[in-house]
This record gives sequence, C-alpha cells and structure tokens, in this order.
Amino acid sequence: MIPVNDGDMHPADVPVCLILVTDTAEPWAAMDAGIVSQNISLFCSGTGLATYPRASMNKNVLAKALKPTSPQTPTLCHPVGYKK
Repeated sequence: MIPVNDGDMHPADVPVCLILVTDTAEPWAAMDAGIVSQNISLFCSGTGLATYPRASMNKNVLAKALKPTSPQTPTLCHPVGYKK
C-alpha cells in the first residue's frame, strides 16, 4: 500500500474511514460506487464492525489532500469502527 497523504484526514472520530473516489467521466461511476459501498457494508456487518455510507464530507479538503485527476471526485465515505 502506498500512502497518498501523510496527514490524518478522518472526517469522523473512527479508526478508519474509506473514501470512494469516482471517475465522473465513466458512465457507470455512481453505480460502481454504490456496489462497492454495499460490499463494504456487508463485510462490516459480517465481521462485527459498524459502518454507514455518507455523501456528506468536505470534498474540497479531501480533494486537496488526495490530489485526484480532473474527472475524479470523492463520492462516498464509509467511517468504519466497532459497534457500541
């Protein structure tokens, strides 16, 4: 795994936050993000972790940190942690 950024960019107080970035030039990008999002949710549910998909995030801050190419944009995020 190659680090993209040295900073801590967690949008929530959780151990891990998965950021789904889509290439908006691709016609099925949103559907693909939805499929990946569902798989993340299913995995977490099956392993005792907690998550939920979020579209609300500071996309400008994330884009600055991740440095995506022109048609790429942060689409969804999944904060992942332990169930309380």
